[in-house]
Amino acid sequence: MTLPVMTFALKKAPRTLNPCLHPDTRQGAWVIRLISHKKGMHLINWVSERELNQKYDHRLYGLMPKHRLFDQIPVINDDLPACILLGVVVMKPHIQEFQGSTVAFVNGTIDEQIDAVVFCTGYGYSFLFLPTSVFTGPGHNLNLYKHIFPPSLEHPTLAIIGLIEPWGPIMPMAEMQARWATQVITGNFSFSFLAYLSMLPSFCPSFPSPKHGNLLVEYIPYMDELANELGVRPNILRLLLTDPRLGFWVLFGPFTPCQYRLRGPGKWAGARNAILTVWDRVSQPMMTRVVPEPRPSRLPKLLVLSILLVAAIYAEKRHSKLLESPMAALNNWRMYVPAAVLRVLKT
Repeated sequence: MTLPVMTFALKKAPRTLNPCLHPDTRQGAWVIRLISHKKGMHLINWVSERELNQKYDHRLYGLMPKHRLFDQIPVINDDLPACILLGVVVMKPHIQEFQGSTVAFVNGTIDEQIDAVVFCTGYGYSFLFLPTSVFTGPGHNLNLYKHIFPPSLEHPTLAIIGLIEPWGPIMPMAEMQARWATQVITGNFSFSFLAYLSMLPSFCPSFPSPKHGNLLVEYIPYMDELANELGVRPNILRLLLTDPRLGFWVLFGPFTPCQYRLRGPGKWAGARNAILTVWDRVSQPMMTRVVPEPRPSRLPKLLVLSILLVAAIYAEKRHSKLLESPMAALNNWRMYVPAAVLRVLKT
C-alpha cells in the first residue's frame, strides 16, 4: 500500500457500502492528516504515535505497522479512517493465492467476485541510456555524491536532480541541488569524487528499508549542508544582532526556502519580505469570508491581579514585624530559618 495508489483509490472509491475497496497490506502504515499542526515532523516517535492514535486507534482500524512512525514514509490521507468506518474500505492482510475472481488471504478469509487487483510495488529507477560504469543496477542501489553526482565520474559532467525521497517538499530540495550542481559545473569549487566513493554507505542507516535507504534524506539537514557549501546558509547570530525581527522568524518561524536567498549566490532582494509575510500568504486564499477577530478576554488579567493582591496581603501580614522593627526582627533570626536547617545546625 503506497501513498499515491492509496490516495487515488480513495478519491475514486464511491462513498457507498458496495462496491468495496480491500487494501492488502503486509506491514501496515501510519496515517497522518494532509493538514498538520504547526509542528515539525522531527518529534520523537512515541510522542507523535500517541498523538496519531488519539485521533484514531491504528490497531483497532487494522493499520498498525511493525515499524515506528519515522522509520518509513507515512501515508498522508484524510479519507482513509472515515472510509474504514463506512465500510467502503476493509483492511486485509497479505494475499495467499488467487482462484479466478476469488482471493484468499493469509488469515483464512476469502473474498469473491473481485473486479480488479492493483499491485502496489512502488517505482523502479532505471537509466538505460547511461553506461554500466556509471549505473550498474536498480536505482535504489545508485550511490550519488550529495545525492547528485555519480562518484565514478572523473569530472562532474553529469548531475542527477531530484532522485531523492525526502522528509519534506521535494521541489525546494531539487532547486538547492540545481544551485549546488551549477556552482560545481561552472568550477566555482571543486573536489575529488573518487575520494568519497569508499565513504558512501550501502544505504542510509537511519531507515531500516535498504530498498529506499539511499534515496531517503532529511529535509533541513540536507538543505543546510548544501547551503553551507554554497555560502547561502543564513547566519542566525548575525541576523539576530543586525535584524532581530528577521532573525527571530528564521530561527523560530516556518522553515521557508527563502532564507537561502538572503545572501550569497542567487541573493534575492525580496527574500526578507517573503519570510516575514509567509503566514499572510497561507491564510489569504482561505479569507473568502472574513470573520472578525474575537475580543480579547479580560479574565487572565483579572486572575493575575487577584493573585498579586492576595500575595501582597499575605506578605504584609507575614512580615509586619519586620516592617515595624527591622532590627528586632533581625535579632530574632530563628523565625526566618526553616526548622530542618536549625536541626542540622544543632547537630
